[in-house]
Amino acid sequence: MQHDIAGKNPAPRDTLGDRAARDPAVARVFARFGIDYCCRGWQRLDEACQKLGISAADVEAAIQEETAAHPESRTIGWDQLSLRDLVNHVLTIYHEPLRPELERLHDLAIKVARVHGKKDPDRLPALEEAVRDLREDLLHHMQKEEVVLFPLICEKRGPLLTGPMTVMHHEHETTGALLSRIRTLTGQFQAPDEACNSWRALYSGLEALEFSIMQHINFEEHVLFPRGLQLNQGTAT
Repeated sequence: MQHDIAGKNPAPRDTLGDRAARDPAVARVFARFGIDYCCRGWQRLDEACQKLGISAADVEAAIQEETAAHPESRTIGWDQLSLRDLVNHVLTIYHEPLRPELERLHDLAIKVARVHGKKDPDRLPALEEAVRDLREDLLHHMQKEEVVLFPLICEKRGPLLTGPMTVMHHEHETTGALLSRIRTLTGQFQAPDEACNSWRALYSGLEALEFSIMQHINFEEHVLFPRGLQLNQGTAT
C-alpha cells in the first residue's frame, strides 16, 4: 500500500518516514542532521540530503554508528500489531504525556519571557507566543483525532477515513511550521551564556518536545494512517 495522503507515493520502505518509524536509531540520526522525516517523510534520503546540501553517505554512516552504539535499537514490526494496538500506542506513548508537557513548557515560556524578556525582546516574547500557539494547536488536534478519527479506525470504517486523514495531514504541516518557528526563535535550542536555569530548561524541554512530536507525527503519517487506509481494500486488521 502506498501512502498518498500528501500526494506523494514513493515505495514506502524507502522513505524517510518509514525508515524512522521502523528504527528509533534512524530517527535520532535524522534529527541530528536536521532532516524532516515527518512532514516531509515521503522523501527519500538522497532527495532530502540534496535539498539540505549534506552528504547522504555521511548520514548513512552515522546511522550505522548509531545502530552499533545502541544494539537495543531494532527494526519494529508495526505491521504485526492490530489497528486498535496502533491507536493505543499513539494514545499512551504520545497523547497522554504530551498534554501535561505542553502545559509545563507553556508556563515556563511565560515565566522566562516575563523575567528575561528585556534581555532578548526580539525573540523571547515571540517564543512565548509560539509555544502558546503550539499548545493550542496540538490540544485541539489530539481531541479531534480521539473523538473522530481514531474511533473510525478502530471500527474499521475505511471508506470514511480519507477526509479526516487529509485534515489531520494538513494540521500536521501546521504543527511542523510551528516547530520550525520555535527552533528558529531559540537559535537551534542554544541558550545564551547568561541564561538562567529556567531559560536553559525551557530550551532543553522544547528540543525534546520537538523530537517527540516529530516521532508522533511520523508514526501517524507513515504507520497508522496507511494501515487505516488499507481498510478500503478490506486488508487491514
